[in-house]
Amino acid sequence: ITPNGLNATSDGEIRVFYDYIHALQQSVFKDNLKRVMDIIQLSEFGDIDDGITFDFEPLYEMSAKERAEIRKVDADTDAVYVAASVLSNNEVREKIAGDPDSPYHSLDLNDDLEIEDDYDEEEETDPDDKGGSS
Repeated sequence: ITPNGLNATSDGEIRVFYDYIHALQQSVFKDNLKRVMDIIQLSEFGDIDDGITFDFEPLYEMSAKERAEIRKVDADTDAVYVAASVLSNNEVREKIAGDPDSPYHSLDLNDDLEIEDDYDEEEETDPDDKGGSS
């Protein structure tokens, strides 16, 4: 099923085609390819290593804009959770550092964050002081 209309693009048709190819990869090729890999392993190594696997490359990839929009929604969600005390700042940092798709994947969690105060304690005023001088 593909969308029709004035603003319809071929994106829907392409996604349907990609989904069809992915279904074929899983239903027709996966088991046969696994069997061939097992035979090659037996021939080359003498046994089958279950650690050797394969995944089909995705035919569809999100654009940079789509990925950025998803990261923005995730960041907004994390901010709401931190503000509501559902998650701590460190838990969010761990989540970001553990995400291989995150631009901050190599974040060093051992570094302490230095939080600078926006004001100096000397600049604090007395709340009873109405701004006049005595």
